[in-house]
Amino acid sequence: MPSLYGDIIAFVDPNYLTTKYYNISSGKVSTIGSGASGAPGCNRPSIYRNIIVFSTNETMIDGGTDVNGDGDMKDMVVRYYHTTKHTLFNTGEIGDFPSIYGNTVIFHTYEPWVDTDLNNDGDTDDWVIRFMQISPPVGGIWLPVNKLELLAPYIGLTILLAVAVTTVVIVKLKKKKQ
Repeated sequence: MPSLYGDIIAFVDPNYLTTKYYNISSGKVSTIGSGASGAPGCNRPSIYRNIIVFSTNETMIDGGTDVNGDGDMKDMVVRYYHTTKHTLFNTGEIGDFPSIYGNTVIFHTYEPWVDTDLNNDGDTDDWVIRFMQISPPVGGIWLPVNKLELLAPYIGLTILLAVAVTTVVIVKLKKKKQ
């Protein structure tokens, strides 16, 4: 299923089972990963700003890689790709159907995959929604939403300078009168 943010569409290429993204403005299609077929096994993409999250079966990562360190290569793991930095990140989290907003990624984990009762209901046979924070900034420079926060240090310095100049002027005027 494709995902849209701004003028970027993230989608799975069914010919290679890779995640690609299409820039509507430029008409350019890019592949996540390296090589002609990219990083195989990437599926179910979700995009926010410059980050595309997706799940991949470990058997499809470089011919089989134990990304999460659990001793096997059979898990679906959550990964993400930074479209501006062209960098692929492995989170090591077992999960599928990821979605992103801000720097929060949510995903499903089937308890038998991790052999753990994740929701503390006494069994290990549930699909559980989990989340994780990925390192900000997501999509480039992380700026405060309130632009006043950016100007506050300069406003403070301007006020401090104005007070200092006013004080010097007043002291000089008083010395002249004496």
